[in-house]
Amino acid sequence: MKGASAAETRVRVWTLLLAVAFGAFLLHPTNDHDTFWHLALGKAVLQHHARTFADPIAFLAFSRPCIAAEWLWEIVTFSLFRAGGYRILSVFLALLGMGACALSVKLVARHRTSGRLDVVVLVSTLVATATLSRATLRPQAAYLLLLPAFLLLTMRYWEASGRARLWSGLQLIALQLLWVQLHGSFVLAPAIFGLFLIARLDLERERRQAHLLVLFGLLAAMLTSAYGWSFLSYLTAHAHGDSVRHIEDMRAPSWDTISPAAPYNVAYLALALLAVYGALQPDRSRVLHLLLAGLGLALFVTASRFVDVSAILLVPLAMRGAEAARALLPPKRATSLVMLASSVALIGWFGLEARRWWGPAGTLGLVETGHPVAAAAAVRALPPGQNVLSSFGASGALGFWLYDHSRTFVDGRTPLYFDDTDYGVARDVWFQPRALAAGILRYGVTVVVAPRDGIMCQRLAETWMPISIEAGFTTFVRRKSGPAGLLELTACGDEYLPKDPCGEHLAPLREELARLATLRSSPFYELLAAEALARCHAPVAEVEAALPSRAAAWEYRLEWNRTHARLLLAQGRAADAFLAVEDQISTGDLRALDLVFPAVLDAVPVARVRAALAAVARGLDDETPAGLRASLAKLCMTEGDEECVRFSATRAAAAGNPQAIEPLLWLHEHGSSERVRADAGEWLRLLRLHAPAEAPAVPPRDRLKPASE
Repeated sequence: MKGASAAETRVRVWTLLLAVAFGAFLLHPTNDHDTFWHLALGKAVLQHHARTFADPIAFLAFSRPCIAAEWLWEIVTFSLFRAGGYRILSVFLALLGMGACALSVKLVARHRTSGRLDVVVLVSTLVATATLSRATLRPQAAYLLLLPAFLLLTMRYWEASGRARLWSGLQLIALQLLWVQLHGSFVLAPAIFGLFLIARLDLERERRQAHLLVLFGLLAAMLTSAYGWSFLSYLTAHAHGDSVRHIEDMRAPSWDTISPAAPYNVAYLALALLAVYGALQPDRSRVLHLLLAGLGLALFVTASRFVDVSAILLVPLAMRGAEAARALLPPKRATSLVMLASSVALIGWFGLEARRWWGPAGTLGLVETGHPVAAAAAVRALPPGQNVLSSFGASGALGFWLYDHSRTFVDGRTPLYFDDTDYGVARDVWFQPRALAAGILRYGVTVVVAPRDGIMCQRLAETWMPISIEAGFTTFVRRKSGPAGLLELTACGDEYLPKDPCGEHLAPLREELARLATLRSSPFYELLAAEALARCHAPVAEVEAALPSRAAAWEYRLEWNRTHARLLLAQGRAADAFLAVEDQISTGDLRALDLVFPAVLDAVPVARVRAALAAVARGLDDETPAGLRASLAKLCMTEGDEECVRFSATRAAAAGNPQAIEPLLWLHEHGSSERVRADAGEWLRLLRLHAPAEAPAVPPRDRLKPASE
């Protein structure tokens, strides 16, 4: 008993450690697009005291009734938001994640046959990593608790007898009633109970009628959905159709979605391998475990969004495989330490990736980037009744922020509310200029919140007036029909400032940024003002005073790093400037590369600069700018790397870039074979024939242009 008690204590300690770790990772700013239309529907449910009502945020052209199938989640999250804003929503998600961790460890521990803690630690870490990557502020977060809770209750039901079993059956039905109001995955409950029943048909003949009554209760509970008898249409809306083909997590998984380049994929693949090994082990419960794993696999191959369900249903078989594999290993402390270290490493990897996905742990509030925050404020300043066209991910947030003021087009409720035709037309409007014009007329669009990197923004910039600019969006109204427009800032693309923000342009530019800051106080506008000053060679102290702190501008860290590097260059600190942007250059930030190149060549070892340029070229592959290839060829030339020089210089020459002349001359003179020398000579001849007249025959190193030009 003492040994068992000590083992249980160790499991409890591990449960606490795992829950705290993942709870900390999930304590991040609100950043999911779908959160907002759930908040809008929660507000509508409370406003109408009903689960079915006229849509409160979509264009009036969409007249079908809006059914809030996940109404309980929606009123809970909206009530929390009303009480404490985005900060309390962040805390709520972290608490849900901690609860999911605790239940996952309990589920894993229930399937152990030995007293070993290392196996429990490893498998529960895999489950938490595979499932909590999808723990966002959507109703799906609820089933990360509901599914393991239902499995544990079902196990208790089949292990009990008499009144204890009756009580467990009632608990299962009650849990199902709750589940039905929270998320569409409630269909899993009768399916899972049915698999337990199938696996025990021979052992439970005399009590079969009681089991069927519980199954009937689980099925009857599904009728309490807001869809009532038509709940199957709610479920099948996610299973097929044109819309599903265009929504990423509704598509069937591919190698790209499960390749071991992310911690959750590594965790799922490891669970799957353990489950395969577990399937080979002789065991009385193997049939049930195979049925559960089969259900999980069937769901996962249907849509990648079911990876978390699949991971949880793999637990029984994976635990069997993990324990069998552990029995083959030396029963030494070193083996356990390796397993524990692997778990800690996986958790650490998840934590590093979580910062990139969601923002810094412990930072509460709302993520600005990716959400049309300033756009909503700009539309709020217009008269009510606007029809606002935006993108799929932005419309939910706009709908919530403009509730009772203006309306939006298709959002993340596809295919629950918008059908295949609506969503298909939306895609045409977003990406086809002629369809954009037709959609504006058809739906009476008066405001467009356009993603800055799309064709919609470029086309509207030709004839409409920008009234708000933020990191990801530009808000347009028809010219002469709205407030004063923005004339100095760039309307579209990844560059916000004009090419020459100095001289007579600087004062009106700063005025526009100040005006935007009245819509939404943001470090983004402070950062642009500081960048403008830096480009105009303002005193370093003045730029530093205008620049927001790194911590305040964490969402705009790439832009902050570039401005900081510009300041360092102005102070003659080229090596420090390169260090400030080196990582982002390696991941493809050409603007940072052009900023520091070639100024850093005399301050940083050539090999280090070459490594950064080579990483960019590998990432961009065939999209690498010819100027970057030419610059890389010159750096390789200084190191005598003939293969690199030939590959980069020849491709730059094929694109007609005159900077390739110098490395081609080097190849022509120093190539290791006649073929290399002759080929370089031919490319030199063609390049000189078509090169601009002002291009020098051999550009000296001190006249190198920015790498991407």
